[in-house]
Amino acid sequence: MNHLTSELIQEYLDGLVTTDIRNSIEIHLDDCNICRDKMKSYQAIDSALKTMPCENANPYFTQRVMERLGIKESPSIIWSIFKNLAPLLGLIIIVGVIYAALRFTGKLEGSGVGDTVTATQSVYNTAASGISSGISSFTGWMKNIFPFLYTKNSYGIVVYLLILFIIVALLDKFIFMPIVKRKM
Repeated sequence: MNHLTSELIQEYLDGLVTTDIRNSIEIHLDDCNICRDKMKSYQAIDSALKTMPCENANPYFTQRVMERLGIKESPSIIWSIFKNLAPLLGLIIIVGVIYAALRFTGKLEGSGVGDTVTATQSVYNTAASGISSGISSFTGWMKNIFPFLYTKNSYGIVVYLLILFIIVALLDKFIFMPIVKRKM
C-alpha cells in the first residue's frame, strides 16, 4: 500500500491541495492507520506551534544582519549629485590647467586660437555683466531680508549657517532618502 508523503500531509493540513486530492487523502486516511497516526502527529505539532508565543527579536538584529551581509544604506541625494558631477568638475580643472599652461608659455599666441578666444571672451564678458548685476540685486535683497548676515559680529552668520545645514540634513534624511529608497 502506498502511504502519504510528509509533504502531501503538510499541504493537506495547510489547505493547499485541490478538492480531488483532498477527497482521495480522506479516503486513504479512513483505511490506513499509519497515515492517520502520522496526520495526528502533524496536527499536534501544528497546534503546538500556533499556541507558542512569538519571540521578539533584538532591536539591532536587522542592523547586524545587514552589516554581516555587507549591505549598506544608500548614499544621500546630495552625495549622488556631487558624485555624478565630479567627472565634469575634474574635466573643467584639467582643461583649465592646460589652457593656463599654454597661455603662460605663449603657445596660444600664434596658433590662431586667439581669434576664437577673443570672440568667446566678448560673449563671456556680456554674460558676466548680466550675472554680476543679478548677483548685486540678489545681495541687495538678502541685505533687506537677512540683515543679520551683514552685521559686524559673526554670530548671526554662524547661527544662520547652522540652521541652514540642519534644514538641509533633515530634508535629506526625511524627504530625499525615502524617495531614493522607494525607487530602488
